[in-house]
This record gives sequence, structure tokens and C-alpha cells, in this order.
Amino acid sequence: MPVSFLLGLGPKFDEFAWVKPALKTSRIVYIGLRDIDAGEKRILKEHNIKAFSMHEVDKYGIGKVVEMALDHVNPKRDLPVHLSFDVAALDPSVAPSTGTPVGSNHLSLDIVELIEVECAGSRRAHFPRRTLHLRGIARDGITRGS
Repeated sequence: MPVSFLLGLGPKFDEFAWVKPALKTSRIVYIGLRDIDAGEKRILKEHNIKAFSMHEVDKYGIGKVVEMALDHVNPKRDLPVHLSFDVAALDPSVAPSTGTPVGSNHLSLDIVELIEVECAGSRRAHFPRRTLHLRGIARDGITRGS
């Protein structure tokens, strides 16, 4: 929903009239989609929003998918990149209570690191770090959970 407001899509609410479109659909790419409904598919298609499913991640590998995504939004690699990550995409064995698991395809922390490295080549790449409490994993910026 927040992305739809920033794109100027969806229903208009008086309470949010102050929110002005700040993003272009040509500058957004979704990676690792697992379960999208018919309405979401329609929005992606109607607004020409690039999206890669987990099937495509499995088929091409995350490195190639990130490369294709960057080619779409930043072909010259001269624009800022902001990467937002849905922690619910992680396997529940390392990130418990992340939501309802869908299928068996879950991004691992190695993939998160690869995405961060790939985007770091873009000008002023931004990857919001959060403290995640994960079972059995300790990485820079990530604390070990119980």
C-alpha cells in the first residue's frame, strides 16, 4: 500500500491528499515474488512494473536477476538505488514469526548479502539495515537470536 501512494495509484483518500506521487513505475522492480493474486498481477501488468518471481530467481540465479533488475531501473548504473527487503521472504527456520510461509522458496541471508553487493555498484546505493533477531546466524548488522 505505501508504494501505491508513492506512485499515485489506487484509491484516493482525503486524509492522504498531501501525499504526492514521488516514484515512477519504470524505477521499481520486485524480486522474489512468491504468491501474488490476480489483482496484484493486473496492477503489475497495467503499470508495466518489472517483477521477478522466485521461479525466475531459481531459474536464472539471484545474481542474474539482480543484474536484469538493475538493467531495467538503472542501465548506466548512475542513479541512486534504494533496496527495500521483505523479511517475510526469509526461511522461517532463520527468521521465525515472519508471516505466513508460501511454498518452499525462501530467500536466504546469502541472497540478501548478494543483493546488497550488487546494488553497491550503483551510485549512492541505499540498503536500510535493521536489527534482525535470527536463529543461529550472526552477520554484520544482524544479531543472533535465541
